[in-house]
Amino acid sequence: MTIPCCLYSSVTPPTISKALASHDLLVTLSFKDVLAFTSRASALKRDIMLPQPQTTPDNVPPDILPPLICEFLQVSTGLTRDTVLACWHAFKEIVWVMPSHHELAAEHDFCILPDHQMSEMIIASVSLYPPHTHCTKFNCYIAQSQAPLKKAESRQVVLHTLHGAIPAWSVHLICRTCSTAYTNNFCIAEHRRWYYGGVPEYIQVADHHFVDRCLANLWVELHLKGHVSAQACANIYDSALSMREENKLEDAGWQFGFKLKNEHIWDVFIVLALTEDCAQRGVLLDVLNDGTQALRFLAAMQVRNERIVCEGQPELQHYCDTCMRTYWHGDGSARKVQVIVTDGLSMGRPCCNVFQCRNPLANNRSRFCRQHLDEGLDRICAIVDCDMPVLPGWKACTLPLHQEMECLHGEKMRANFQATKRLQKMHTVQPNDAMVAQQLSDTLDLEFKDEWYTLDPTTQAMKLFIINNPSSTGELDGTAVQNQEACDGKSELGNHKLRAKFGRSRTHNEQIIIRPCGIIVVRATMVAAEAISNVLHMVKTTFSLPGTQKPEHIMYDSNCNALREVQSRNDTWFDNVGMCVDVFHFRTKHKEGDEFCQTRCNPAHYPELLNADGSWFFNSSIAEQVNVWLGGYHNIMREMLPDKYDFFLDEMVMCHNRALIKTMEDRGQFPWYSPADA
Repeated sequence: MTIPCCLYSSVTPPTISKALASHDLLVTLSFKDVLAFTSRASALKRDIMLPQPQTTPDNVPPDILPPLICEFLQVSTGLTRDTVLACWHAFKEIVWVMPSHHELAAEHDFCILPDHQMSEMIIASVSLYPPHTHCTKFNCYIAQSQAPLKKAESRQVVLHTLHGAIPAWSVHLICRTCSTAYTNNFCIAEHRRWYYGGVPEYIQVADHHFVDRCLANLWVELHLKGHVSAQACANIYDSALSMREENKLEDAGWQFGFKLKNEHIWDVFIVLALTEDCAQRGVLLDVLNDGTQALRFLAAMQVRNERIVCEGQPELQHYCDTCMRTYWHGDGSARKVQVIVTDGLSMGRPCCNVFQCRNPLANNRSRFCRQHLDEGLDRICAIVDCDMPVLPGWKACTLPLHQEMECLHGEKMRANFQATKRLQKMHTVQPNDAMVAQQLSDTLDLEFKDEWYTLDPTTQAMKLFIINNPSSTGELDGTAVQNQEACDGKSELGNHKLRAKFGRSRTHNEQIIIRPCGIIVVRATMVAAEAISNVLHMVKTTFSLPGTQKPEHIMYDSNCNALREVQSRNDTWFDNVGMCVDVFHFRTKHKEGDEFCQTRCNPAHYPELLNADGSWFFNSSIAEQVNVWLGGYHNIMREMLPDKYDFFLDEMVMCHNRALIKTMEDRGQFPWYSPADA
């Protein structure tokens, strides 16, 4: 047994000597024996108090040690029963002021005993009790008397910590009057779970699995800085930190396994994020107790997602020395200059096959949302503009050409080389290890590429053509320039293009608005396209929220088209807002012969964007740089449905911003928030 160092401050030689002199059986005890007894007994203080009479105060040690606890201490320390009882009477006052197991954050000590050594149960020195010893419901008369709860139910659990997987007990205290059940993380009443205030020290992720908050924070950091997937986090913990094999936990007689699953990592992430969010806002997390763990937190996630849409990210009002400057004019006057940069990133999630439908899919294997499934669209031919019913077992109708198109699509999806090409397109460092082999065909069925079919007039054979989707870029509504298509080998007379939707669609891109310092102000999912009007609406809506300040400059790689859109709509909101193209795209992507772009969107025409030596004051390429980080989540998120997708991405953005704020403070860049009435 390992003795935590902090116990030595409570158990000192003078106190031990005085206690040992109180009983003849204790004369032969060593200092190690005393520490073993006191440390184990201190870890079981709640267990010792539980069977005591209700009138026994909990701030003083009881005179009688419960038989089961006595037996445990006897077997685990190697002392005789009489010696254990003598130790209790000698050291109980010391034990009662020593830290309990949950206070020993640096090192967990545990002991599990095989069933044949205990008369009734297995005891672990880690017992996860509720924080309350009495009922807290305002309408329960027992709560008003502050009588301790004595009805208890215990279950075997596994506590996952940075120091390994530890067998433990989760003890539920139940009020006999109102039937409210109190657990370590929450109380259960009226079919709902009410989490206690703050963030749990040990986060419950399943009925029999808890995770130490320090370990949960480690996984969040792995998500944030390494784009490590949930499955990879579970695998790393099992092989490097769980100590399952070293401690021979599988042979301990514990009822439940010690191995973490992918779902446990996600549940830790969600509960940690939700409880931190509630703690910051001074409210309690309230979720359903019934149903599956996967759906239990869905409503709470939706509420937070909606709040971020309506109120913006916490750093919405951020400014610092890197993203805002005071510019002095030649006449001695000064003005504030704040810049934002916006850009799109081609990543997304599965979505309904109906164009611009924003309803979530029934599940991530469906082609349509619930509404369109109820309308029977999955029973209609997948070829665009064909309304005939499908042939049973097909996605196409009875027309031979349409069936041939589906066959071509199936052959293409089954080709091994196609899988390789798809994986090569993922510009991320981490594979999606959560995707199992049997789902590969569904994964490849996503519409990453533009494809069409033509009928060769000479051979009457159907041919399939594919082009890669271009990077995300702004498009003018109604006049979007079509993708340049590679030569498909057809005759000059041309062939009629047929299009089909055999697989799922995906959202088009993620659009971010970011400060030049790297703080992400807002993100949004563009469902169908990065339309200029949507980007302008996003900017306008974001900086019309209460407490925000309209930026003096907006940098965007398609600002020449955006400015034309603003002028055509006579949108006065953008008056006195500079709309120039970021430096990189202006130099490399925009034509020198475009007079409108060169005269209206050239960043060099704005002296407030330049330093005295002619260099750029603001980093206008920051969006491209942050998109590299953001794109690292593509494979982790590509199978998520909207609620989890938005929740995870928003949380990662907040973590990114918090880490960046800390770096700014260390560098003396003075991050601050604009006043609400400015």
